[in-house]
Amino acid sequence: MPQPLRRRARRLLAALALAALPPGAATAQEAPRFTVLHGQPDLGQVLARPALLPPARYRVLLVPGSGCHSLAPSADRLAAGLLHAEVLLLQKPHLLPAPGPGTAGSPCPEAFIRSDRLGAWLDRARQLAAQALQRQPAPLPLVLAGLSEGAELLPGLAAAFPEATLLVMAGHAGLDPAVAGRLQAERLDASAAWGALMAQAEASDPPDAVQHGRHLRYWRDLRHWRLRQPLLTDPRPLLHAWGGRDALMPPQAYAEFADAARHRAGGYCALAFPDADHELRASGRDHLQSVWAWLERLAREGGRWPGACFRP
Repeated sequence: MPQPLRRRARRLLAALALAALPPGAATAQEAPRFTVLHGQPDLGQVLARPALLPPARYRVLLVPGSGCHSLAPSADRLAAGLLHAEVLLLQKPHLLPAPGPGTAGSPCPEAFIRSDRLGAWLDRARQLAAQALQRQPAPLPLVLAGLSEGAELLPGLAAAFPEATLLVMAGHAGLDPAVAGRLQAERLDASAAWGALMAQAEASDPPDAVQHGRHLRYWRDLRHWRLRQPLLTDPRPLLHAWGGRDALMPPQAYAEFADAARHRAGGYCALAFPDADHELRASGRDHLQSVWAWLERLAREGGRWPGACFRP
């Protein structure tokens, strides 16, 4: 085998081996590929990684979920399947260090709770993304990907970056957060508690009141946040992935959005993994890497949808 092909083969095998490992911190033998591109204490942070395999074919702006621990140690595994993508991972401000293996995470710090609400996070995410994209001006197709709560920022980021060519939503039904929350409360027989929380979010309680680990400002934003209609009317294709064993989003919520999204003018592709949980993990498998494999396929085919698109 010629030397250049041998090197490419080694890189490919290493990337596939990394994708097969469960999420977690990098081992001592693995040098982290993500580095801090820039960050500010009250704004957040951008972690950046070049394409694992040349040539870089596209760029992914990745917005994770609502946790208050840094994803820096697990970022390499999170994005392992994005082989030909330059990846920009946004992180909220005031995050705690990631807990060690087998260690329970600490409660969210007060600074995080005080600053965390959807409107403020969207403003920060726009600033972080704009600064990061200015530092990497190569004309690559831009993909916006939201995981769990991160999906709730997709319409706002799409408006800020109209050059984006594709939306990816994983671990979120796509309904307005308050509607998804109500359906989940019904699933857990907790409708009364959810109704009381939503009512309290509109009351004139002290601004620093905390309920269920978040300030009431967070719940007020959530109650009025719109996601379903902006996603349905956005002209970009939408790739939507979820797990059939998601304990945080009910099947009814996913089915409701998927039924409406079939008629999106921009196109809709649903990837449902029956054995996967909220994070798309299953026994011995990380189905998020299967989602990234579809992005790789789209990139190879010039952004054209495959002939057959999975349906739930």
